[in-house]
Amino acid sequence: MTKREGIIQKFSTFASFTKANSIVSILWQVDVELERHIKKIKQSDPEAKEKFWAIYFLRSTLNAPQIKENQSFLNKSIYQNNESENSQYNFKAERHLFAYLQESCLWAAYKVHKKFSSIRYKYPLEECFQIACMGANPPSNLLKNFNLNFSSSIDSYAKTALVHFIQNTIYSQDIEVKTKKYSDYGLLKDLTKIELKTALMSQGIAQQEIDLYCIVWKCFDEVYSSKKCQSNRSLKSPNQEQIKQICSCYNLRLQKLNISVIPASEEQIQQILSTCIQAAREYRTKYFLPLDKYEDLPNSQPNNLDNLVQEETWEQVLSVLSQIFINLPEAVQVMFKLSKGLNLTQSEVADVLKDKYSDLQKQYQVARQLAKHNRNILGDFLMQWQLVEPDVPINDEKDIENIKLALDECLENYCQKMLNNDLELVLSQLVNEKRNKINADSSIKQEIIRGFNHQLETNMYLPNKCLESVEDKVTTFVDEWLKTKSYYINY
Repeated sequence: MTKREGIIQKFSTFASFTKANSIVSILWQVDVELERHIKKIKQSDPEAKEKFWAIYFLRSTLNAPQIKENQSFLNKSIYQNNESENSQYNFKAERHLFAYLQESCLWAAYKVHKKFSSIRYKYPLEECFQIACMGANPPSNLLKNFNLNFSSSIDSYAKTALVHFIQNTIYSQDIEVKTKKYSDYGLLKDLTKIELKTALMSQGIAQQEIDLYCIVWKCFDEVYSSKKCQSNRSLKSPNQEQIKQICSCYNLRLQKLNISVIPASEEQIQQILSTCIQAAREYRTKYFLPLDKYEDLPNSQPNNLDNLVQEETWEQVLSVLSQIFINLPEAVQVMFKLSKGLNLTQSEVADVLKDKYSDLQKQYQVARQLAKHNRNILGDFLMQWQLVEPDVPINDEKDIENIKLALDECLENYCQKMLNNDLELVLSQLVNEKRNKINADSSIKQEIIRGFNHQLETNMYLPNKCLESVEDKVTTFVDEWLKTKSYYINY
């Protein structure tokens, strides 16, 4: 998708999804009436930037009389005294603002689409975008709590609001409804491993315990895999004999995996299953406030770095972060690429690196190193960023915590970008070998995965075939990358 350039395009065009030969593209369609209107009023102030026009149209929709009285804002000749013409102008202002928010809608849609890609209930990008457009139209409703006294741009505010709105809609209209139809153990049977891990993490459970809980869940899944247990929605609680089988399976698996923990009792297994159910129920029915009840969105007083990342200074952030990253020890760079890039768990990272690094054999060793260097990266970034942007204040611990969260996302994007570059190289090599266009069919996909594994092992100096244990994560990463060949949004 080509990003829009200039005031005229940004305030008069709308995104449209088109499909040809199974490839989905995003095009910009021009609203001729809006184009003619923005060209006309832009003549009153040719030097005005997009932020000015966005605020101007927002003021027009929220408080038109106040705009008329402000002679410095725009030439009064733009406005008509006739009430019907005022009404028509306000409608155009809404449409101009809605057009401007199209890229915010796309950004939020892609963000939520990516977030939900790993769970069972998947939403295509087009549907996420349509939900975002519902939230952004009319813009006056979306932006009614936008505080003009802060420096946050309308675009940045809208992105945060729309991510909330899409998630609200998905959770309230789909996942919550589906979940309520499941019994406790039916829900547990329906979970994916990624969902369970995420749910347990949201409860503040330590990673080492989560790994053990997942083993219990796996044993539960196996015991309930018999033909007698096919009706998952209304699955009954396990009886004492089934709890005994799950307990036996769990303790046996601990021995096979050489995990040195005390064998669990049947009561402990029951408690773990109950914890998993509670976490899963809360995760899938997580309550988000409806958009019209928001009194104060999180970035009404914006996270400075978050705004910068979303806007034109992203390149500066990336430059500072890349310099910090390349100065990290080789092993740490590899850990971040695996954890942030491929989304491996700490245990999976340890499993991949155990034959390469003697001090990264266990999950806790990986966790300790990642925590240490996350702190170092944050400290180095704050120091470097103050040199680049001395006017961006960092006032207290809350500011630092906000920057830490945003920087963590930046680091994830940076690591994924490096891996995407590896995939582009693999694809280029395959195209040169085959001398034809690559399509994302199953055979080509397997070639890409094999090439990607080889590229990763070469670039990170890893032992041959060490990524076989995380084949599912590699495949998921390649799948998501292949989608960008269709859904390409350059953010």
